[in-house]
Amino acid sequence: MMATTTLEGRNVVIEALKRGRRVFEIKIEASAGGDKIAEIKSLAARNGVTVAYAPKKELDRLSKTDSHQGVVAVAGQIQLQKLSDLLKANPSPFVVVLREVLYEHNLGAILRCACAAGVDAVILPPTKAHPLTPVVERVSMGASNCVGVVQESPYSALATLKKNGLSIVGVEVTGTINYFDADLRGPMAMIFGGEDAGLSLPIMEKCDIVVRVPMENALQSLNQSVSAALVMFEKVRQEKYAK
Repeated sequence: MMATTTLEGRNVVIEALKRGRRVFEIKIEASAGGDKIAEIKSLAARNGVTVAYAPKKELDRLSKTDSHQGVVAVAGQIQLQKLSDLLKANPSPFVVVLREVLYEHNLGAILRCACAAGVDAVILPPTKAHPLTPVVERVSMGASNCVGVVQESPYSALATLKKNGLSIVGVEVTGTINYFDADLRGPMAMIFGGEDAGLSLPIMEKCDIVVRVPMENALQSLNQSVSAALVMFEKVRQEKYAK
């Protein structure tokens, strides 16, 4: 039997339905209305998903995020993908590797930014990674359905990616070059450290280059998702908007 989770919020449920996620049932607050509620009903009908109406108290009871916007769905959990399958489908991808990600809001925000930046896959470590909870899915605003999620050791993932011709870019406060001065074009894997510890020396030795995000006022680090967003979107800028 497929493991299930709850999807909460209008955009989250819309993205799941649009991208073919297995959704079993959607409960909508009886008084909820508007364009997005109408879109959910239309997509649910197209996908053969049951829609039921429920009082707000019932949705509050089902909610794990306290931010359901009058919509809670029961869906299959995100299916983890294999790195080998992703590389077969796209031999020249843009990949984000996380050495650790322990806070669910950071993971959700990174997935959301990765989707917006055109990342093909986010690789999570087998340990030191927060599960893909309803909170992660809510913070990601449905982006967990947009980006391939792989669970693999950073060491083996980097070795495979490098063997397939990707440049490996580490992001670390001790980096030798500012991220906006580095050439971030082309097939690439970016690896980010965790909230409590940066990249280890063995991981940095596997990188082709280690970049830093320059900071003022003696700050030593930024929030993990903020650093990831800055560097991911610098790659987008260089490839699509640089003159």
